[in-house]
Amino acid sequence: MCRTRLLLMLLTACSAGPKPASTVTPDSAADPSEVSQDTQTTDEPIDSGAPEADDEPSLPEVTIDPVTPSMTAEEAAAALSTALGTLPDGGEILAAYRMLMANGDEVCPGAELYITDDHLRGCEASTGYAYAGVTEWYEGPVDELSNGAIEGVAGDFWITTPDGLLFEGGGHSFLITGDDGWVQDLRGSWLWDGGEPWLAHGFSGTLKIDVLNENRIKMSGGAQVNGTSWFATNLRLKESCDYGPKGSLGIRDPSGGWYDMSFEDCDPCALVVFEETELGVACVNFAPFLAAVEGLQ
Repeated sequence: MCRTRLLLMLLTACSAGPKPASTVTPDSAADPSEVSQDTQTTDEPIDSGAPEADDEPSLPEVTIDPVTPSMTAEEAAAALSTALGTLPDGGEILAAYRMLMANGDEVCPGAELYITDDHLRGCEASTGYAYAGVTEWYEGPVDELSNGAIEGVAGDFWITTPDGLLFEGGGHSFLITGDDGWVQDLRGSWLWDGGEPWLAHGFSGTLKIDVLNENRIKMSGGAQVNGTSWFATNLRLKESCDYGPKGSLGIRDPSGGWYDMSFEDCDPCALVVFEETELGVACVNFAPFLAAVEGLQ
């Protein structure tokens, strides 16, 4: 059984309104004549027991040593090239999910493609597969792309095989395909012990890749893949620009600091900045990234 919903409902966050202030009606107010003398207000100040402002203890002084880079500009650019060559594949997540769900039964998890909320605390199917949490499966047409279709899963859940392999996710993985291109939107944390190294190690992040007519690639978001954290801000590569980059990239140093590179005029070479310290100009090889994007299709 599949349940289809609009993509816009998935990507639109909702927030609760402000808590209404409590009110007191005239009928519920106390009769002034019934208020005891002990509770009558006076002009004398009331001692709340709280310390005066001058009595507040001073905050301790904290000395933070500045982080230092462990890589040169050229090494940071090379690390970005390697990281971009290992893109997370949302399609692998969808394939693993469908395969594991096919091993359940009509009681546990209760549906073919989603875990019902009856099993938030977990259940075990007759096959030995265990399911817990709640999920939603999305499949059907969308309006964003000509003749486009969406396939995806969202939820917070885990699945274990009889052999003890674990698949868990918290977030969503969507793939939208159409005549003009495709979009991959992957968010949250995902892990599958039986998957490729990037997924077996565990993925965490928010990453959106948009490919139009195979001649324009856009990517934004951040990811932690194979222990390496990196981000892209409005990164664009076009065929008309010989697939040279525009936008910015960054990668995290083991020390906790970040290397940043901002690209202009389709030039793969840019100034490498580490925490506001300029390290010099270096070049990123985008060939691994282009090959990885092609492999996602």
